Amino acid sequence: MKYTKDELDFVEQHCQMLRSDMHAEFVKRFGRCDISIRNLDELRKRNRWLTGRTGPPPGWKPRYKFPVGHRPANAFKVGNIPKHKFKRIREIGFEFLTKDGYTAIYIAPKHFVPKHRYLWEQKYGAIPAGYFLKCKGDRADSDPSNWELIPRGLISMLDGPQGRGYSRAPAELKPIIMAVTRLEHTLKERKRR
Repeated sequence: MKYTKDELDFVEQHCQMLRSDMHAEFVKRFGRCDISIRNLDELRKRNRWLTGRTGPPPGWKPRYKFPVGHRPANAFKVGNIPKHKFKRIREIGFEFLTKDGYTAIYIAPKHFVPKHRYLWEQKYGAIPAGYFLKCKGDRADSDPSNWELIPRGLISMLDGPQGRGYSRAPAELKPIIMAVTRLEHTLKERKRR
């Protein structure tokens, strides 16, 4: 936003007014309907034209002051989780379905992983670099027998723009598509060497 020198002087002189009152006066005086209250407030903050507030008045005391060690039973305690935040924090082992249809599991209070990956690593060990778990059937089925370890290079060949539509294929065609794609990938790898 561009401001004239008169407009800037006005905002600087009236920075201690209420924002709504200053905005109404500004629009009335300069006819700038394109300027919002927020625009004027940001201008004031950028130029460090303070409102004049310095905190509570002298002698002000908080309404509730508790002596040390004498807090009421409903006061916040360390380790308590407020009810409005409880939905975000889950117990270890809590499972849910992601938007993509995969089952995920919490392995720490705020840390979750895909359940199929977690179970695979429990049974077979860590997934090697350059490899990926691909579903043979239903994505929500996390049993390691439903997943197979494939090289990352196969992902685009299976489901990419020029891929074979593996995820949308009927269950009886999936093994054939996977075998053909693996064969093509192996041939490409050998040609590179």
